Amino acid sequence: MAVVETFQNVNPLDYLKSLDNEPGVQRMWEHFFNLARIPRSSFNEKAARQYVIEAAERRHLEYEVDSAGNVLVIMPGTDTLGNIPGIVFQGHLDMRCVGEPDPAIHGVQPVISDGWVTANGTSLGADNGIGLGAMLSLMDENIPHGPLAFMFTVAEEEGLVGARKMVFQNKLKGYKYLVNIDHEPKIDGEAIISSAGAGDTFISLPVVYEKRDESEKLYKLNISGLLGGHSGLEIGDGRLNGLKVLAKILSQLQQNDKLPFNLVHLIGGKFRNAIPDEASAYISVQNNITLEQIQEEINKLSYAYLFEDESPDFESLRIEAVETKAGAANKMDNNSTKKVIEIINGLPNGIFRKSDKIPGHVEASSNIGKARTSGDSLDLALMSRSSSIEELIQKMEEIREYAAEFGAIVEQSEPYPGWTADSEAEINQIVYDVWLEMTGEEMIFRPIHAGLECGVIVDYFKQFQAISLGPVLLDAHTDGEKVNIDSSNKIYRLLVGIINKVTEKKGQPI
Repeated sequence: MAVVETFQNVNPLDYLKSLDNEPGVQRMWEHFFNLARIPRSSFNEKAARQYVIEAAERRHLEYEVDSAGNVLVIMPGTDTLGNIPGIVFQGHLDMRCVGEPDPAIHGVQPVISDGWVTANGTSLGADNGIGLGAMLSLMDENIPHGPLAFMFTVAEEEGLVGARKMVFQNKLKGYKYLVNIDHEPKIDGEAIISSAGAGDTFISLPVVYEKRDESEKLYKLNISGLLGGHSGLEIGDGRLNGLKVLAKILSQLQQNDKLPFNLVHLIGGKFRNAIPDEASAYISVQNNITLEQIQEEINKLSYAYLFEDESPDFESLRIEAVETKAGAANKMDNNSTKKVIEIINGLPNGIFRKSDKIPGHVEASSNIGKARTSGDSLDLALMSRSSSIEELIQKMEEIREYAAEFGAIVEQSEPYPGWTADSEAEINQIVYDVWLEMTGEEMIFRPIHAGLECGVIVDYFKQFQAISLGPVLLDAHTDGEKVNIDSSNKIYRLLVGIINKVTEKKGQPI
């Protein structure tokens, strides 16, 4: 992804500071850039955690690290009168690492482009780095406040692992409000008050290989150019799944008796919670089958595919075949080739159910996020979501039963609950009032078809009223991820305003 910086000779952080002289906003960006340089993929958050600990120690604040690696920082209230409800601000330390140079190894180099912060060829980590930066900056705000806490969780991107293993129960008994800063709206002025539950399914399908004739040709079929994206946030857009496209093309090729083939290798997708934007398969064919024959057949099939379905990424979809000289001593036998294609084709993928009350809102879905042949198996990872825990359990059981019919080994995570909206929650009115005072506009409250840690945390801390906020952030989990500068600055002011509003009310009904 090509990036044009706003000013070639200006340090991006200095430029951001020049846009807003609010000290808290400037601190937020400083922390964001510092964290961007720290590799912090899921389960490798040690350095980022240490950054938070050192920030707490500099401020002489109490903190605790639990057995999962989550960090809780406690900031006592400044108001000696008491009677001010506690607020917990929460975000996750890990980020989804995509692109080159690998952010999991090298960190990220943020750049500025037309009012946005992005990265040059990699994911940015604004999910959830901008929330972390805001939380760390809030620790330095010199304003009256009640009890505040800052909860930094780990491995959110791998199924809310840190939130599900949290053991901070005794530390937060007097706290009332949970403000999650992990929402990724496409417009300003949007808050989330409900989220979906989710569960993972991991399938291992045994495959049988046989010796490949040296005279056979090896072709690679590539699916590319798809939009990809978050399997909860973007699945309602009808985006194509690269693995499903590949399996459909392979299935149609199988029906042409003049082009027999056997699979050698199949791979697609990177993360179980992302829609695969590409996939590929290596096929072994007889020596007399030419590349032109394969490509001609693919061209016919891809046209039929486009004609049948509608999707926002049809125009960018590319399906091509190339001959490869890569060495391959073995190929799958006919039965395994058939099973691999059939199981991917038949696995549930996409939207199961939409809301009958909220137009366009997805309430149940599933996504095949990863597939790879490795050793003697095809390994698949799926993520299912639903606003109903009962429906989620049922759909996961259907997937398990389907895969078992192929003789596959199936492992499933314990599904985590969604977060049910409470339209009467005081925190909603607090956020509404602060945003209206700031902007003169009304805050929009809505549910989201994605897993937020709010669901797990509220299930753990029954007394919490929760809300999820965040700046305009586009294309998370991709190398095109970007966060809007002006929107980020507004969100920081909103968080400060929430503290002020709660302190002002001193526990009185909102």
